[in-house]
Amino acid sequence: MALLLRYPNCASSLQNVRRGTRYSMAAVQHHISQQRRSTCCSATPLKQQRCEPCEEAKREAGYMGLHPMVMDMQTAEKYREQVDPRWQIVEDSEKRLRLRRVMRTKNFTKALELFQRVGQVAEAEGHHPDLHLEGWNNVSIELWTHARNGLSENDFIVAAKFDDIDLADLLSKKQPEV
Repeated sequence: MALLLRYPNCASSLQNVRRGTRYSMAAVQHHISQQRRSTCCSATPLKQQRCEPCEEAKREAGYMGLHPMVMDMQTAEKYREQVDPRWQIVEDSEKRLRLRRVMRTKNFTKALELFQRVGQVAEAEGHHPDLHLEGWNNVSIELWTHARNGLSENDFIVAAKFDDIDLADLLSKKQPEV
């Protein structure tokens, strides 16, 4: 049995199935095992990359009896080195990894404006975070790839793009400690 794959710059596998070159299932399994041990190998900075759709890959992987690639902690930590250090890798109650950043805004309306700015970037990338407002000015942004049930390179691409948003006029001088 052969599978059509396009191998991107290392971090995501089984994306855009039906494009690229034919590989045997053994080659696919080998690539996935190598990928789990690899570092981030793209020379292109994350903020210059684009998110790639995951839904088709999820359907095709399930059809082939495989599980879509989910990033492990070691790989996630290597990606985290490429984004603002205030992004933290956390586990949810189901032990899925998420990328989380906590901020404090000047007031409630500034928090809503922060969500608007983040939302514009997320919409442009087609990769949407979970946005939380607790109290009147405590904001958290959580990124994870729902289609993969964990972290993917897309989460770090979007985090890097969020890092470029000018938020100085919205944030309180006193920020939560990381």
